[in-house]
Amino acid sequence: MKKFLYGCFILISITGWSQQNFWVGPEFGLSVIQIEKSDLGRTFQPGYFGGAVFEYRFDNGWLGIKTGLNYAQKRSADVLNDTMPVNIPGIDLESFGLEIDTYFETRTRYAHHYLELPVYAKFNWNEYYIAIGGFVGYQVSAYQRSYETQRTPTLEAFDVAALLEQFGASEYALLLPPPYEQVFDETKSKSGLTNFDWGAKAMIGYQSNTFGFNAGYQYGIPDFRKEPAEGSITDNHHYIQFSITYLFGLGPNKESKSSL
Repeated sequence: MKKFLYGCFILISITGWSQQNFWVGPEFGLSVIQIEKSDLGRTFQPGYFGGAVFEYRFDNGWLGIKTGLNYAQKRSADVLNDTMPVNIPGIDLESFGLEIDTYFETRTRYAHHYLELPVYAKFNWNEYYIAIGGFVGYQVSAYQRSYETQRTPTLEAFDVAALLEQFGASEYALLLPPPYEQVFDETKSKSGLTNFDWGAKAMIGYQSNTFGFNAGYQYGIPDFRKEPAEGSITDNHHYIQFSITYLFGLGPNKESKSSL
């Protein structure tokens, strides 16, 4: 009986809190994501997110907790380089003064789709606020677009096939790689990508009675790749976000002002 009464007390307390200080509503926004940085400049792409907001505001009015469940689209890019010497069995190309190497460059762009759970502590002043917290996300799917460029500079500059023919070894020309080739591939796969993302999140914003907007910054900690190339720096998800919300208050105080 004591356990039953204790459970009823907790349930009544939570119900009372939700009726007085609980707010709920949708949130939609846009992420501005830098996916590449080079000497020529930076490349940005948009990412969309949205979901449900759950907010609890304490009676003191200046402190609150915000959480929710969001769908978040994230973007990233990766570049891999490799070099492979060209070898023809039975022929020493160096004896002809040729050192033939093939250079590979693979540029891949990713579109990640996550479910995220953010949690913030919110500090309110009138209709303005600052929120600081963190998030955890799980990647449900991903798309990969890859461009592989294969280049053999020596074969671009010299007709090695004609040279082999002069020495009576024209059949070996079939073993030579193409001077230049580009291959495009597109797949829906999470292969090679980490499933979980987590990190810090902060925002500032304005919230009227129901409608609000905010700007924030999200910084993920883990590398989005399972096995980054040796010597590469950590490549994580980090970007600026902008969003709008529309909150509905529950209980008798639903006409009170709320902050995101």
